[in-house]
Amino acid sequence: MKLWHDPVWSKVIAVFILTAGSTVVTYFPNWWPVISAFAAQCYAFSLASTSLPNWLVFLLGLLALRTVKSTVVIAWQKVFPSQSLSRLCRNYTTDIYGNLRWKWSYLDDGQICKLCTFCPECGSQVYAQSSCDDNYTIFDCESCHRGTGSV
Repeated sequence: MKLWHDPVWSKVIAVFILTAGSTVVTYFPNWWPVISAFAAQCYAFSLASTSLPNWLVFLLGLLALRTVKSTVVIAWQKVFPSQSLSRLCRNYTTDIYGNLRWKWSYLDDGQICKLCTFCPECGSQVYAQSSCDDNYTIFDCESCHRGTGSV
């Protein structure tokens, strides 16, 4: 079925299945009167008045929950630091900049080492050559004779 492999339609079908399933599960035990009574009580509470409107209290409660969640997440990361981000950053060892392919590796302390330049066309290593006016460094590929860039 092609629709199931489509990212949007697969989610639409999944929501439809979950909605139909939850409707059936709540219908047979006769939970709908309880659910509708609870919804009516929540609606009445949100419109009731105290010194502050209850909808504002609810909104402030949601903001407080978000703050508490953020605090817990930050504390968790401080107590149990994750090494995965460090490893993920160390997987970044190549990029194209200035029409050149740059490759490097990392030392144990995270510093970049073995920085080399390569031709983006053929992949051969290219070396820096000074220009006449010393304002530019030119990189010409000896394999494919392509002027790869200047920095």
